[in-house]
Amino acid sequence: MHCLDSTVVSSAKSIKLYDLKGWIRVYEKSNPSDMLKIKKLLDESLDSCNVLVIGAKLEPGDVHQAHYHKHETVIVYWLRGKAVATVDGKELEVAPDTLVYIPPMVVHKFANNSEQVWECVAMAVGPKGVKLENIWLNRP
Repeated sequence: MHCLDSTVVSSAKSIKLYDLKGWIRVYEKSNPSDMLKIKKLLDESLDSCNVLVIGAKLEPGDVHQAHYHKHETVIVYWLRGKAVATVDGKELEVAPDTLVYIPPMVVHKFANNSEQVWECVAMAVGPKGVKLENIWLNRP
């Protein structure tokens, strides 16, 4: 059974990003230069994996600093605004309706060099019992 099979999810959920209140800078303590703001949409521990889904936002000029995840695969889907995603050393100009797939151990960062707010939905899937962690390259 794959970890995302519907048979292991306890119940169906419908969550709207814009119904959730308040964006939070979750990395403010671990990396003060990281400006990413998030809203947690889903945090599920399934039979064989953990699934975390967030809404993420960068204001114009802000950066989600370079980091990687040891165990998690990350999928990022752009909702609005433009940004530069640097994934495994390659710069990608990304706009709405773009999906970026990031395997474990691949360094990535996002920079909003535009004059508009950038927003996306990101999903991280990793092994059950292992807490999602950003391994920062510019750790203070």
